[in-house]
Amino acid sequence: MNAGHIYVLAFGDGIVKVGRTQHPRRRMSAFRWIARKFGTVIADSWISPLHAESDLNEDTLKALAVKHGGMPISPEYFAGADYDAIVRAALGLPFTPPSAGITEGPGCLRHRGTALACGIRRAAIDAMVRETADSAQKEWWETFKAVGTCRRCEATA
Repeated sequence: MNAGHIYVLAFGDGIVKVGRTQHPRRRMSAFRWIARKFGTVIADSWISPLHAESDLNEDTLKALAVKHGGMPISPEYFAGADYDAIVRAALGLPFTPPSAGITEGPGCLRHRGTALACGIRRAAIDAMVRETADSAQKEWWETFKAVGTCRRCEATA
């Protein structure tokens, strides 16, 4: 799990971009340049704090972009998505600060990585399921989680 920032950009032409980066200032500077090149501007932007679940949170936001009216024009760009709704939903995602505990400590016997890393990933998947899954997918996840979680991971959640 690499820590990173997730972001949501609204361009002046109605396109919404969802992405992830480890260098938000550089990334935003690049997008301002790209926007000018295409004759538009960044109308609004939101950037998360640095956090451990950035990969799963990015996937969640992409699914939310479609759920909130976006038509994918590429894997991270959506025409007509509701920027405000995506950002509101993003605020409810887990943002666990990166720490030494993610790479050190007792290893989880059932899952790759440490018990803390497994607990963090499970919390991010919980958030993704809560925001984007239908009832059958939610039921499947709850059943899988009940049989797929070890005691070490359970203790860190």
